[in-house]
Amino acid sequence: MARKIAIVHGSFACERGAERLVRVLLETFPEADLYTLFDAPMLGSIANRTYFSVLNKTPFIRHIYKWTLPWWPSVYEMFDLQGYDFVISSATDFAKGVLTTPNARHISIIYTPTRYLWAERSAYVRSRLSGLFAPLTARLRLIDFIFAMRPDRIIAISSLSARRITKQYRREVHQIVYPPVDLQRLVKAGERGKEDGDFQIRGVSLKSGEYMVMSAPFQRYKRLDLAVKLALRTHMRLVIFGRGRVPPDYRRLVKVATSKGLFVNLGYLDEDSKLRLMRNASALVQTGIEDFGISVVEAISQGCPVLVNIASGGAEIVLDGVNGFKVGTGMGFWADALGKVSKKKWDRREMLDSVQKYDMAMFKEAFEELLAD
Repeated sequence: MARKIAIVHGSFACERGAERLVRVLLETFPEADLYTLFDAPMLGSIANRTYFSVLNKTPFIRHIYKWTLPWWPSVYEMFDLQGYDFVISSATDFAKGVLTTPNARHISIIYTPTRYLWAERSAYVRSRLSGLFAPLTARLRLIDFIFAMRPDRIIAISSLSARRITKQYRREVHQIVYPPVDLQRLVKAGERGKEDGDFQIRGVSLKSGEYMVMSAPFQRYKRLDLAVKLALRTHMRLVIFGRGRVPPDYRRLVKVATSKGLFVNLGYLDEDSKLRLMRNASALVQTGIEDFGISVVEAISQGCPVLVNIASGGAEIVLDGVNGFKVGTGMGFWADALGKVSKKKWDRREMLDSVQKYDMAMFKEAFEELLAD
C-alpha cells in the first residue's frame, strides 16, 4: 500500500540550510505533499503538490509576511493533515505544532528552539521586530513550548541543536541527522583547483590565499563584528557573501574596515562563484554560534580550512589540524588560529575524508529508516 506523506515547512522566502534540507526531503519522498505558509518563486521547481495557508491570500504578503508572525501558530493548526500516514515538520518556528491524527506518525526536524523566542530573543526584538511585538514573546514562547510536545519523534541536526532542544523544550531527541550536503557535486567543483594569483568575482579583484571568507546573512548571532575585528587585527581581507544587511550598530566598524581595504561584501553568489571563492580563501571563519554549518562542510570540500567558534554546532565538523581549528573565546585565539592556518600545508584528500558522513546519501538513508521503523 502506498504511504501518504506530508512535509511542513514555514517559509521559502530565501534558500538557506533549512530550505535545502526540505528540498532533499522532497527528492527522497517525491510522493509527498508540501504544506507551507506562503508561495515563493522557488517552490515550482521543488514540489509536485503544494498547499498554502490562509495567510497566502493576504495582499502584498511577500512584503509584509514577517508582520503576520503572531498568527502563525493558529495558521499551522489549520492545515488539514487528515489521511496522512507520516507528517514530517521542518521546524524553524511553529511548524512542529501542526495537528495530526492518532494514526499518523509525526517526525519533527527541529533546527533549534525558535530563535526569536529563546536564545536570541533580545537581539531579534531589538533589531528586527517592533516594540509592539515584545509583549507577545512570553505568550508565543509558551505556545512554542506546548507545540514542541506534539511530535512523536524529534530529530536534531547537531549535538548543539539536541542540547538546546532538551534544555528549552524538555524533550528527548530521538536521533541526530546531519543536514544533507551534495558532496559529489562539491568534490567535482573542488577538482578545478585554486587560481594562479589574481582573479575576479563580480568585478572584485581577489588574490588566492590572501583573504578569509564568511557566509551571510548578518543576524547578530553570526557575530560579523568579531570577523571584522579579526580582519583589522591581522590585516587579512574579509570577504562576505550571501543575502542580508549589516546590522546598524556594526556599520561603523565595517566602514573602518572597508576604508582600509579589509572588507568586501559580494552579496548573493551563484553556486560556482561561491565555491570558487571558498576554494581560493585562506580560511572560512564562523565566528558566531550556528546550529550546524553547511558552509563549513562546503569550504572543507574545496580544500579551504575552517576556523569555527568552539561553542558552535559547526565545531562538531572540525578536526583540529585536519580540516581547520576550533577557536575559543577571545580575539587573541582567533588571531593565533588564523596564523596557524597560513603556516600549515593542508591535505585536501584528508579533508574530504573528514566530511563524508555529511553526504546527502546518509541523510536520505536515515529518513527512509525513520519511516520504515
